[in-house]
Amino acid sequence: MRRSESQRQNPHRSRRQLALALAYVIAALASAGIFLAWRVYVHHATLVSREFFFIGGIHQADDTAGFRMAPHRTGFAVLQGGVQDPARRIPLRTDARGFRIPLASDASRPSGAGLAGIGCSCTFGHGVTAESTWVEVAGGRLGLPVDNLGVCAYSTVTSVELLRRSIAALRPRLVVYAFGNFHLERSRRPWSDVAVFQPSLTTDHGEPRLLPPRFDNHLIFALSPGIEREYYQEKLEGRTPHFDLEKLRLLWPLACQDLGRTLHPATWRARFAPPAVLSDTTLARWAIGELLRLARPYGTRVVLLYFPAFYGETPLPGLLQAVHEHANDADFLFVDTAPGLFAPVHNQDQYAARFQVPRDGHPNAAMHQEMARVLVAALTAAPWLAEAGSETIRRK
Repeated sequence: MRRSESQRQNPHRSRRQLALALAYVIAALASAGIFLAWRVYVHHATLVSREFFFIGGIHQADDTAGFRMAPHRTGFAVLQGGVQDPARRIPLRTDARGFRIPLASDASRPSGAGLAGIGCSCTFGHGVTAESTWVEVAGGRLGLPVDNLGVCAYSTVTSVELLRRSIAALRPRLVVYAFGNFHLERSRRPWSDVAVFQPSLTTDHGEPRLLPPRFDNHLIFALSPGIEREYYQEKLEGRTPHFDLEKLRLLWPLACQDLGRTLHPATWRARFAPPAVLSDTTLARWAIGELLRLARPYGTRVVLLYFPAFYGETPLPGLLQAVHEHANDADFLFVDTAPGLFAPVHNQDQYAARFQVPRDGHPNAAMHQEMARVLVAALTAAPWLAEAGSETIRRK
């Protein structure tokens, strides 16, 4: 009798369990649907509001540095206000290695065995023509071929990583890293944009440890032609991008990727991991040490070219401490451009008017000229000049 009663109860229990499981599935699907709709909206709103962007497929994913400039590209950068003002659209061209070159240059021009400039948009030359960048100006004055490895939004870590993969082919006489204090903070972050991941630096028992990009960036850059077409070109044609089926098709893969990454164990581990305490001194030591380790096998000298982001800014104490530790290193030179930049001005307004691209705050052509002048003067006075350059350098 008991067995029969139990058997009669089992179907009811099974149905309740099935209903509960079904409710969980429906709730999970509903949550996923809401998340996907939210991410599509976020991506759409971000692209609609963006006023600074590139046209021409200028960038590509990179498994080591996260992203870099693509080879053999011709396009332009739209600065703040460039949607309305064509004068604020700067032409861009890259060579076979993906380095920025002047429009009139031969893409197969000799490179390597000269000056390799690394850094962020302030090396790349955001807001100025390629020939106006401190890399090209200094190379011309020194009589050296140049390679501009600068990439917008790069950190200290990404600048070092791009050099790591390029130096064997370039074998430069000089590596000049144009450094701003903000590079150190960028180097602690695992991303450079909402959807673009990069390598970063953390600590392991007090020692710096390089973390590779948490996720790759292949999808976002594979979608860049569609993003340019559906959003940026519409803006340049004077139209406001409105959400439609084509934009849903474009953004849906990004939203699905966001969902997968949100649920990924690496995301949860990072969310609950204790924050790494990485001092400016430790980060600067790592940067200088890595640059020298990369450079020495090729007889390359390293120059750290400091530039201020605003009037009155000076090198961080942690950076100066790391620089002081290499004071007697014959392969290393620290150059501070701040005194030369601050000399003719007296406040931030004068500094911005004289040395910064309007609305964007990046170095304008005058600041690039001054950075190049200070760099060339320091190199001319360097005791190892004859080894690093040429007779042309001495004459100039």
